Amino acid sequence: MRTTLNQGIVQLHHDHHQTHSATRKQVSIGLVRMANIKPLIAVAQRLLSQAAPEQYRLHFCVYHSQHPLLVRSEMEKQLDAALNRNDENQLWQQATIQSALQYPEPNQVFIVFATAVAEVGRDHDYDWAIAEPSSMRSLIQLAGRIQRHRQRVPNSPNLLILNQNYKALKGDEVAYSMPGFESTKFKLASKDLNEILLPEQYQQISATPRIAPRRSLDAAHNLVDLEHKHLAARLFGRDQTAEHARLWWGWRLNGARNPSWCAELQRRMPFRKSGKDDAFVLLLDEEGETPQFNLRHEKTGS
Repeated sequence: MRTTLNQGIVQLHHDHHQTHSATRKQVSIGLVRMANIKPLIAVAQRLLSQAAPEQYRLHFCVYHSQHPLLVRSEMEKQLDAALNRNDENQLWQQATIQSALQYPEPNQVFIVFATAVAEVGRDHDYDWAIAEPSSMRSLIQLAGRIQRHRQRVPNSPNLLILNQNYKALKGDEVAYSMPGFESTKFKLASKDLNEILLPEQYQQISATPRIAPRRSLDAAHNLVDLEHKHLAARLFGRDQTAEHARLWWGWRLNGARNPSWCAELQRRMPFRKSGKDDAFVLLLDEEGETPQFNLRHEKTGS
């Protein structure tokens, strides 16, 4: 994976960059999106540990949901500024970019290593991206963060998709899950995207495959079909003991009235369920000439 990422980063920067008029240095901002935090950090560390290609300087940003909120807020503030590409010249006004232009290498590549936090709710415009696959839905979301503001048709691909994810490379029986729709009940016969995606489903990415299912779904041999089958089971499941959306629509269920009249389904499947957070508060000691900090630990709920 490390070699593949290195080659992809160099190729994508070569094909999709901006050139600074005064220095003639080439700058691009790309996104390497991975499904889970631990593999993301491990891959970033491996790339950081090796030398950059000749005439290249790589700038790394590791962005995920488990950063302390203050750190994440500052990180997103800088990303929001750098990735607002409505005015292309605004890029050269960013302090981070101006600092990078002082380095001697002609190629300055900014790489954001991120999980799904980069896809959801962020109005960012990247030059290119590399995706570890997890679901078609995620690929569509990611594609919407490339050329989001400028909307220029590229002459070459600006999104590369790895043919397998980290779990598949490890040999996990269920690989495209958490995130993803694969499960023990919905298993893919192959983990290689060359075998479970049709060319028209990924060569020009749009929301069409997720909106319009094929007439004959083959959930075991196609990633998009798997998502449609999984969604149908969640919405229209026939098993009366299972928890699915159809229970909300029926007037009666085993003699009982509409279950939405009680809180039982909400109790079983809480909306956006999250665990408790650990909040750490720094208290400044008001006595004494030398400031001292005490650490107080509090348990908070979501």
